[in-house]
Amino acid sequence: MIRLLLAALLGLLAGCRREPVAAPAAPDARAPAAASLLGGERGIDHVNLATTDLAAVVKSLEGLGLGRPLRGRMPDGLENANFYFEDATYLEVISASDAKRTPWVPRFLEHGPGLMKLVLAVRSAEESAAFLRARGVETLAPAGGTIQTEGGKRASGGALWRKLLFARSPLPCDCLFLIAYDPRDRAAVLRLADDGSLRRRFRHPNTARGLRAVLWAVADLEAAARSFEQIGLAAGAAFVDARLGARGRRIRVGAGEIHLLAPTSAGAGPVARLLEQRKGPALLGASLAVRELATARRLAEAGAGRALPEAHTPLGRAILIPPEVVHGAWLELVERR
Repeated sequence: MIRLLLAALLGLLAGCRREPVAAPAAPDARAPAAASLLGGERGIDHVNLATTDLAAVVKSLEGLGLGRPLRGRMPDGLENANFYFEDATYLEVISASDAKRTPWVPRFLEHGPGLMKLVLAVRSAEESAAFLRARGVETLAPAGGTIQTEGGKRASGGALWRKLLFARSPLPCDCLFLIAYDPRDRAAVLRLADDGSLRRRFRHPNTARGLRAVLWAVADLEAAARSFEQIGLAAGAAFVDARLGARGRRIRVGAGEIHLLAPTSAGAGPVARLLEQRKGPALLGASLAVRELATARRLAEAGAGRALPEAHTPLGRAILIPPEVVHGAWLELVERR
């Protein structure tokens, strides 16, 4: 079995583990010129939802129609439960089993549970670092990562991924980093996604297919759009989301999107409340593509104990599950054929 699929089955992919603080990557004349930030990769890889009660969040998500996750404990004081999808994206629920070794998680949770990080898959950490440097954005040196199994053995064959973090994020909040998987392992996993193997392995009662978009709350919509253009992600069409009391801009990220959302009126609506709660820009929620919205809605309403009205959104017909049900994050389920 290929190493990266083993990683998925163990539930121990990169997650949100923080690497030791490193110096910004030094300019390297040998670094290849990159044509884009992603280098042809799919973009959105996973998001993580931070919590103090892993079991409670898992129970809630299963109650909304997601299948059983794969759980793991990592050697740096984190434990997680990963809900994998057929397109190789995943939703990670994460908690600090040793707060002294992972102080950034308790710091985030001081303002309540919710989405902490968005991770984008890129083809090469080195090429993406060179691309960003050419645009005036410095990064830390790429850092490799691997897997530790429950028995304490590490996967052989070197690093399974390389993480790339900003030295100082130009984005509205430090909520995003990049990951580049071993290219041979990654190609094999994407083949499994394309031929339907992952669909057969990771079935969900609510027909979830994968992460489609991430909702990002900002105070200044145009300034936020410019910051994404600085890292090479162009801002697209504007839209209005009346459900969240927000104006939005779509940022295309490979096969997925980031939806920037700013409140339409100061102090009013879910986006404004999150900005106040987090004391600034933050990840608001995630959008999951489903095959059958009727099935997803039936299960979600049963799990949430409330009606969830359908709406037409930029992505298609959708329902929106509020953060009091999803432990701090909005969860949109959208039917997109």
